[in-house]
Amino acid sequence: MTRNRFYLYPIICFFATALIFLVKLILEEPLMEVIQESVIGYLVILAYLILIFKMRKSTMESVLLKKIGEGNGHRKRLFWVIFILLKIIVTALVLRVTTLYFFDDDNSPIIGLPLLAIGIGSSLAVLLVYLLEGFMESEEKRVASMLNLKEYESEKAIANYNALKKQLNPHFLFNSFNSLAGLVSQHPKKSEQFIQELSNIYRYTLSKSDEVVVTLKDELQLIDSYILLQQIRFKDKLHLKTKVDSEALKRFVPPMSLELLVENAIKHNVIGKTNPLIIQIYTEGDYLVVGNTYNPKSSTSKAYSHGIGLKNLTNQYALISTKIPFFGILDGQYIAKIPLISTEV
Repeated sequence: MTRNRFYLYPIICFFATALIFLVKLILEEPLMEVIQESVIGYLVILAYLILIFKMRKSTMESVLLKKIGEGNGHRKRLFWVIFILLKIIVTALVLRVTTLYFFDDDNSPIIGLPLLAIGIGSSLAVLLVYLLEGFMESEEKRVASMLNLKEYESEKAIANYNALKKQLNPHFLFNSFNSLAGLVSQHPKKSEQFIQELSNIYRYTLSKSDEVVVTLKDELQLIDSYILLQQIRFKDKLHLKTKVDSEALKRFVPPMSLELLVENAIKHNVIGKTNPLIIQIYTEGDYLVVGNTYNPKSSTSKAYSHGIGLKNLTNQYALISTKIPFFGILDGQYIAKIPLISTEV
């Protein structure tokens, strides 16, 4: 039992026993007999509540319940109804036998009105324990969710700061404006498109900064804008191939996560005519995969799986999903796999 339960159930038993004690005094039963019965009754009620608590806990953690939980909800509810009824019947019989042993001198039958009364009391006790435990567990989950949300907000704030800092850093601006300067005189139409796509990137970065997750469709639109800017710089030395299921487009990922993975691929690999960078984005079950040809720069020959951005992305996923991202080299390619979130957080 947790510390809260250690204090809670003895207190409940005390008040229940005190109420019975007062009723018997009002009925003018012998004082010593009432005290003796109250002490034994307190211990029996406490032991009974603890027994119910332990049985519930062991059942919640049992392999059988987990297997039943894999099916539909009706099977699980039916299991709990049968389990609780059996618990009430068995424990009521045990309590009846116990009371006969301690308090009955007339050899009364086990089955009768006393057993019915004990059964009703047992049902109320089971209902009390299940309601209390359900309430406490829901409160614990609520508090844990709030703590996770606060931690996630902290991680997200760091990610947003890094994203803004990265997009607004002089190196990015220099490359963008340098590419734009070359387009203005030679390709006016392309320069207009370049400005529009650059505007899309900044608008997305600012508008999605407060979101916990965004749709994969939105992230892919951002990548289209980002790749267009990079292709102005690298021309035919940079290629993007996308193959994503239509259903996956409705699922969610942390904001700027795709941009981080694509930007890492461009930043850490040698890109040239003889070794163009090919980036592939595709779905694989419940994961989105971003893979690229692996030709690392000498300064990053150990790959880039230990970067701050990837660690931050992993930390964000730890707070919103049971699945974890994967970053590593497979079959000569650098692979990043991030879970797709089914519902908006």
